[in-house]
Amino acid sequence: AATVASDGDGRFVIAWQSEDQENGGYDIFVRTGSFDPIAGLVFTDQVRANSAVIVGDQTAPAVAMDDTGEYVVAWEGANPDPLLGTDIYFKPGTFAGGLSPGDEVLANITTSGDQTAPALAVDRTTGDLLVAWRGPDPTAGPSEEEPAAAILMNLFRNTPDQLTTGELKVNAGDYSDLANPAAAFSANGQFTVA
Repeated sequence: AATVASDGDGRFVIAWQSEDQENGGYDIFVRTGSFDPIAGLVFTDQVRANSAVIVGDQTAPAVAMDDTGEYVVAWEGANPDPLLGTDIYFKPGTFAGGLSPGDEVLANITTSGDQTAPALAVDRTTGDLLVAWRGPDPTAGPSEEEPAAAILMNLFRNTPDQLTTGELKVNAGDYSDLANPAAAFSANGQFTVA
């Protein structure tokens, strides 16, 4: 799976999952590029995004970019504890500087059950980051059939302390067949998760 995002100046970032390049399983890789009128397409070298979580598969990348060339890549990855399933991780970067140093950030708070299908949106004005994903419904009671699922989100403010809303359930009701959320910001900073 691969995904791409761009800014308003023709710069772009591509993220994809690739098997057996470094850790034996799937990892997430990122590469930025731009169009130069003389040189044509210009690319940077690919870089592995998952730096701390390297056990198990890292898959389903999502990427978003703002108007200044700052971007975020997110993915679902194996929790270091194999009893806990998968989590949603993200890592920021800039077009000029590449991926931020340091470890990836955990987007979800609930780590039991599988957190899957990340979606990203970046407010192009403020740089606020919205991460949405599918996970176990935190409000559902025990079920004899397939566990109830929910679309969850966490809004990270672009502040030095990265204030967050915490993990919030987006959908109303109990469902088992929710999948593949999408997220977007409007020009005035309002967001939508579907």
